[in-house]
Amino acid sequence: MTDSGYFQQTAEACRLPGGLALTRRGLALCAFPERARIADIGCGAGVSVRLLRERGYHCVGLDMCMQAGDFPKVQALADALPLARESLHGILCECVLSLLREPERVLKAFWESCRFGGRLLLTDVYVKAGGLMSAAPIFSRQELENALLGAGWHVMHFEDCSRTLKAFAAGLLWHTEGDGVPWPQTVCGTNIPWRACGYGLWIAQKEA
Repeated sequence: MTDSGYFQQTAEACRLPGGLALTRRGLALCAFPERARIADIGCGAGVSVRLLRERGYHCVGLDMCMQAGDFPKVQALADALPLARESLHGILCECVLSLLREPERVLKAFWESCRFGGRLLLTDVYVKAGGLMSAAPIFSRQELENALLGAGWHVMHFEDCSRTLKAFAAGLLWHTEGDGVPWPQTVCGTNIPWRACGYGLWIAQKEA
């Protein structure tokens, strides 16, 4: 394997649970129209942005921290999107919502930026049993779906993808072994252990 191939594989393994395979699955379920206008919130290095642009979509990445990369990107906070109201056909939010302090407010900002019929592709960790919102902005599945509903979204589809967390952990351990970086025992700096969490894919639609 070439050096560039190795680093590309490493970046993909450490990017998100499920990697691009889960992003492709979500896009298939969303069935966006040709040349749809889509924003990737928390785009990071732009892996998903590039995928969408390769498929002919008009996609821009938004992130509070700008990383180097040859893709359209804007520095912005998730709850203060510099986007015209009802300007998007869709939004991607991959493993970002659980990192935010006011997820309900962010979901409403997403709703306002999408046109009617627009769709949200959301992937994230969730607490398997019980609600621990007092400890962190990590929802149970029911809490997350209630938050989507409260923000005006209609949940069209859910898939449990918890198996991807194990593959994600294995990928991180494989590529960072020997670097002296300990594997975190809890999620996102909280007191919630990884074993208490699952990982899900949601597709939601803005309805009139």
